[in-house]
Amino acid sequence: GVWYSNEGTIDLSFTIDRISDISGDLSKNDVSISPVGKGSLGNLTRHVINNTVVFSGEFDVSINDPSSQTFTFQVLNDKFTDSAGNSNAASDSFSWTYDTERPTLTIAGTVSGEDISSGDYVNPGEKQLILQLNLTKGSNTFSVGDIDISSRVIRGPDLSYNSSSALSYITDPDVGSYYLFSFSPSDDLSIEREIQYTFTIPQGSFTDYADNSNNEDVSFVWNYDTKAPEITLEVIYPSDLSETKRTGDETVVIRFTLDEPPKNPILPD
Repeated sequence: GVWYSNEGTIDLSFTIDRISDISGDLSKNDVSISPVGKGSLGNLTRHVINNTVVFSGEFDVSINDPSSQTFTFQVLNDKFTDSAGNSNAASDSFSWTYDTERPTLTIAGTVSGEDISSGDYVNPGEKQLILQLNLTKGSNTFSVGDIDISSRVIRGPDLSYNSSSALSYITDPDVGSYYLFSFSPSDDLSIEREIQYTFTIPQGSFTDYADNSNNEDVSFVWNYDTKAPEITLEVIYPSDLSETKRTGDETVVIRFTLDEPPKNPILPD
């Protein structure tokens, strides 16, 4: 496996099971480091613990700009001998990724299989919202608790409501891995109202494998609307015109006012 860290220094230990398996010391020059030139290993210190020999030292990264770099460490064969003069076999390799790049996240929404954008409206029969959350880097801390849900009633009675939500991790061989968040307002459709839901993943709410936190707030707005639009009419000209009063004017100006934006332009019949 590969270990991750956003710290520029890592402690390394090389263990030899028995004292008799090494006749001298292990030096930093006996350690193969790939890639070369992007860090340095300090001198190794020898420790003997219950007939086991451990050589330890620090590796310091020399990369200054935020980036991601994987290093591999290994003691190759023929670097030391045991008390009988036999050369060592190559050790297992150890990989470590130095990573200071912060993860980002994008959100795409669907309702009934149709793509929607943040701020879109849905009709009363479409009660489940699916958000696809795409992280630029893997995370072992991201959870449904990182998604803040807020709401406000735009039109209709401001009554209490319930909702249900769930988060699942999906691995797709064609598009990669992502999270699916499902949200359903458990609302009584007999109560006409429009509710605006906002789903936010705040900055610093989750980390990647190297413990770098996400760098910005990301939000998605969904307008859940079960209230029929209302329209009012107002006579602008002539100002004294009413339902019971006639006019000889050829032109009458009437203002139509809707309590919510229409999906399509409205033309008079």
